[in-house]
Amino acid sequence: SFCFLSSESFNTIDFACIARMCMFEPSYPTQHPSTRSPHIKSYARVFEGDEYQLRRRFGVEKAEETLSWSMLTSACLSRGAQGEATPHRPEDSDEMNFTNFELGVLFISRLSTDTLSNRVYCWKPSKCRCARHFQNEDSIVKMIHLPLPYRLRPHAYVQNEEEEAELCETPYFHEIPSGSGFIRNMRLTPLGASLAAKRF
Repeated sequence: SFCFLSSESFNTIDFACIARMCMFEPSYPTQHPSTRSPHIKSYARVFEGDEYQLRRRFGVEKAEETLSWSMLTSACLSRGAQGEATPHRPEDSDEMNFTNFELGVLFISRLSTDTLSNRVYCWKPSKCRCARHFQNEDSIVKMIHLPLPYRLRPHAYVQNEEEEAELCETPYFHEIPSGSGFIRNMRLTPLGASLAAKRF
């Protein structure tokens, strides 16, 4: 459960963003003997829908998790990596400024009438459908296992999204400057609530 921020930075984040933060939980079986959070940036859209229809219409095999897409990248969510609108640009322009060079690989699941190119990226498929086992089964969707080092549905820091919700755990902060540990968002954390109680 790592959040590499100072408490000052954490205090400026909108609560709607904090409510979506999750704790790091290693995948099981673990892909690495260490349970530390890996230094990677990855984003994924986990399929949320009627998996029965996927199996019925396209022959998709069962998997523990099915991904619409997944991206492994060096790009964090900073303005330098994601870009920001160029100052004073014309209204009809989509010109952006980027200050970082980033690299990434995007894995996109594909289902269509062309069964030879159909593929679904997933976590722990029930059967191996990789290339070497797939040559004589062109009517079945390729199930490609992505060895992700973390659980795709981890526990959230916030148990509900009410405005007064409290975090069930204190995120890790690399520093807590003096006077910032018990104000604003920090008061939602167990540590911040404890510091505020001692102060007042």
